[in-house]
Amino acid sequence: MNFDPIIALVADEYGVTVQDIKSPSRKRQISEARQMTCYILRHEGCVKLSRALNRHHTTVVMAIQVMEDLLSYDRKIANRYKNLMIDIENQQFIQLKKKKIEDEMTVKLNINQLEGVTLLVTAALNAYKPDNLGESLLYEIVDKVNDRLKAKIKKRQFENRVGTSITLSSIEAKAFHCWYNQIVTIFQEDSYRYERTVANAILNQIDKVYA
Repeated sequence: MNFDPIIALVADEYGVTVQDIKSPSRKRQISEARQMTCYILRHEGCVKLSRALNRHHTTVVMAIQVMEDLLSYDRKIANRYKNLMIDIENQQFIQLKKKKIEDEMTVKLNINQLEGVTLLVTAALNAYKPDNLGESLLYEIVDKVNDRLKAKIKKRQFENRVGTSITLSSIEAKAFHCWYNQIVTIFQEDSYRYERTVANAILNQIDKVYA
């Protein structure tokens, strides 16, 4: 675990720097910030904390005990701890949200393209049945994506927007890419030329994002 983001939050709360907390300084404000850091990160292990803070592990143990005592009777420190925990939870939520966004890609399509790729995928799902566990997993993921495409088409019938889009997770995008490359030879006839063009454009976008 990278302790620096949490150390930075504590440093900001106390008006000191991360370097101050990691320094040998015994100034009251810095010492208390260091003790708060140790208490917040107490479950990560004293040895890891001692390395991160440039302290002996016994010093970390003592800092945790001191802060535990302070929290039991000092309301100002208790409120600081409460606020810091809220900030940490918010920071972790933002990081998770950012990671989720990074793990997704959006494909913009007009209604004709949406209908075209849905027609091709539906026909392919009906014509090509999986032979093993790996293919079954791909089939299941693509089938669920196709259900979302169909739902978008139905929803589009009651709206006036010209275009729409689909959002694919990294797993969905890679599964679609792998599955389509396996079945593409089935649909080479001219009747699916437009649909193949749309599907290939989606694959090109997947390639750019996850190459």
